[in-house]
Amino acid sequence: MSDNKPQLGKLIEETDALPVAFSLLSLPERYHEAAKAYLTHGVKPEGLLQACLENDLLEVFINANYSKCWAEGVLDICWWLHWHCPAGARGSEDKVIFWMRERRLKPYKNVKWITK
Repeated sequence: MSDNKPQLGKLIEETDALPVAFSLLSLPERYHEAAKAYLTHGVKPEGLLQACLENDLLEVFINANYSKCWAEGVLDICWWLHWHCPAGARGSEDKVIFWMRERRLKPYKNVKWITK
């Protein structure tokens, strides 16, 4: 009797080839490269973007230089996080660390970036 179930290794290879789409809509352009590196390869973002991803309000204000907070794009970053960033990639330091670990082991290869 033949087994028609797909083999796990083959299924994983086929899944890896599927395109992944990430939106950068509303994220200030100066953060695009850091967001791309983080989302696809697990490269640790720094400063304001990292603080926002980790949901660390104190660090957000420290990194944004409180008096220029909105000029630094905090509202736009928060909007992007809520509407466009994968839920598994944001929300706490633990989630950010887990995302980085996963992407370093298995980076996304076929990524489409939505910018407009």
